[in-house]
Amino acid sequence: MFEKLPNDLIENIGSKLTFMEYTTLVHALNMNISDELIFTHCSLFSTENNLKKTLILYGILPTDLYKIIINSSYDVTSVVELFDNIVFDKICNKKQNYNIVIDYQKTSPSHVENTITLTKIFLITIQDHIRKRFIINNPYSSVNVMIINVLINYFQVIVCSSGYQLIQNIDKSTFKFNLLLFDSSWYLSNLNIYNLYLLYLLETSTILSDYTNDVYLICNKCRMNSKLQFSNQQFWSEIETMFYGGKHNEKLKEIMNQCKNYL
Repeated sequence: MFEKLPNDLIENIGSKLTFMEYTTLVHALNMNISDELIFTHCSLFSTENNLKKTLILYGILPTDLYKIIINSSYDVTSVVELFDNIVFDKICNKKQNYNIVIDYQKTSPSHVENTITLTKIFLITIQDHIRKRFIINNPYSSVNVMIINVLINYFQVIVCSSGYQLIQNIDKSTFKFNLLLFDSSWYLSNLNIYNLYLLYLLETSTILSDYTNDVYLICNKCRMNSKLQFSNQQFWSEIETMFYGGKHNEKLKEIMNQCKNYL
């Protein structure tokens, strides 16, 4: 009986369900609908919301977002659940697990770039909830911090697993850089923040100077494919201050000039 239900009826029902609920329905009805189609037709995209506005800023479609998720290091289920909680304003101060799961084995340049892109989309989408709620212990601020912490841990794991020899404590030496991630609007730039992170490890002598050529080669591709058009002059000024008078200031200028939104 269920197999005779028209597809447009199923899609209409699915548009009112979360990704996981829609997936469960499709499996229960034994229907041949791809995960990508379920994702792009679930409740996340059935109404106007902050996520859809963010995708417009990026110039991408829900199908593009799905591919970014699949090709990132984040766990698909935890990503979709977190988007659902943010978009439909379910984040609260009650003891709930809003953590996002990441696969630390996925460290290829493609995985890193997609993970950074997805992190930026999260942070942009959540900003309205932070700005519009001038309250103590804003739960969205906590989620914002959690997302950035996960990204920082991911960067550290990549560095340690890539064979770079550390000569300083990475937590202490990157304190200023980590602070930049928490306090600046880096997510509005088209910069590959991981590549800049590597350059900062050189600048602070956290890794051996022997890796300079390798890091420079990586930094030659520091601009990500992004349609974001924000100037972020304050962000760039903060970075310049961190590298001012250092050994790698000229390379930093090259990176900044790569980014079309640097004015």
